[in-house]
Amino acid sequence: MEELIGILLIVSPGFIVKKLKDMLIAKEKIETDVENTIVSIIYSIPILVVNLIILMFIYKIKTIQDITSKFSDLKFILTYVIVSLISIIIVGYGLIFFSKKINKDILNKFRKVIDEPERTNSLNPWQDFFKVEENMPIRIFKGGELITQGFVKHWDVDGLDEKDIVLEYQEGMKENPQCFKRVKTTYYSVINDVVIQELYFDKEFLDNN
Repeated sequence: MEELIGILLIVSPGFIVKKLKDMLIAKEKIETDVENTIVSIIYSIPILVVNLIILMFIYKIKTIQDITSKFSDLKFILTYVIVSLISIIIVGYGLIFFSKKINKDILNKFRKVIDEPERTNSLNPWQDFFKVEENMPIRIFKGGELITQGFVKHWDVDGLDEKDIVLEYQEGMKENPQCFKRVKTTYYSVINDVVIQELYFDKEFLDNN
């Protein structure tokens, strides 16, 4: 029983960090539960290291065996959970910050040297297109025909599975086409023949009558 509790307390923080990272940035493209488990266990390693450093000062612990031997002590379990929550914040923030920094700065500098295009922190063009502020005005075309238009309220963050969008203020855009003549960026799905245009909102042309 103690071993099971120990495994859960040591491994589960990695799953929490991965979930937080998926929610705050984007879901990693992982195909199977086995891959998901392996990634979560990898995330658990730095958390365990931080826990060990903190517990060294509280309980004079020096090895992982010292930690697991104390999982029969309810007070220690409570302390370990609190320490793990602190470590999750530290490691989670660190992973998010450094993954962006490494991808954007270090890798892009190397790609520039070998004359390759720069990469963004996004997993795909969908995520890159919607990595902007909310309420951006868009028009959606399929097969060259206008399907709908409006201000973006919600959208699928990662775009790995479904690509759904919730729009609002459609009538406002229809009534004031003069405010939405300039195209800012364009997303094009080759497979689905769908074009999404992000538009500038020129408020000076707004009809207030």
